[in-house]
Amino acid sequence: MSGELNKTSKVIEGAATLKTIGSVNTIIYILDISSLNINKGITVPLSEESFIKRQIIKQSSEIIGIMTKEKFETISTYKVSDIEKIDSIETENTISESILKPYLEKGIQIINTQTHPPTY
Repeated sequence: MSGELNKTSKVIEGAATLKTIGSVNTIIYILDISSLNINKGITVPLSEESFIKRQIIKQSSEIIGIMTKEKFETISTYKVSDIEKIDSIETENTISESILKPYLEKGIQIINTQTHPPTY
């Protein structure tokens, strides 16, 4: 994919990237969520990142968010999307039900994963 790599966010961005994404239909988008709030939705710290993620969401049939428990109920600077765009969230299995309940009530499927330290 063409565009410029933002070394801080590790995101390819720019007009060329948006143009390329606009011509691609994605079945499943695995979205790395940096901040998620039940009222404010998905937010990110960089404006260019919000443009790219917003466009990929528009082009995708299914959105699977991946995030750690620390990212729930946080808000960053730039809005990407309302939470209703998310089909499911994959996260750790140590999150309290009280945090997950509002998302489940919005119809978002929660996929809990076991958290294991890496073995080398």
